[in-house]
Amino acid sequence: MTFLDIIMTPFKLLLMKLFPGMTPIGTIRTQISMYKRFKKKYPDVAENDILNSLITSRINAPFRDVPKEIEVEYYTPLIGSPKKTLEDVITIMVFYEWFDNPPRRASLSAKNIPVEVIENERKRCETLIKKELQKLKLES
Repeated sequence: MTFLDIIMTPFKLLLMKLFPGMTPIGTIRTQISMYKRFKKKYPDVAENDILNSLITSRINAPFRDVPKEIEVEYYTPLIGSPKKTLEDVITIMVFYEWFDNPPRRASLSAKNIPVEVIENERKRCETLIKKELQKLKLES
């Protein structure tokens, strides 16, 4: 760990507390919020079409780390799947956004973060997704 890492770690933690949207939970809540808006605006549209709209909106989001073509390639199998669920979609989005996209993978690798730590964080994200979706079910 470099001197700069030591200085930046508390700063990053503070930013995550102040701006939870810049964390996996922010991604999860944003996608659930968009899903609810789509469902409210288009109540007669099939679930699969709403999920595809959610994926498409993610691909078309501005300020991406990855070129749009790479994201299209990554999400195409999910868009083509007729049996996806909201949990599947959000899980794949969160994992791609926070762990699996090329710049993020390179960053994690460069920081020498142990695989176990990354796997634990992925499991934590899965738990957060399940909790947030449970809240959504209770609201309905």
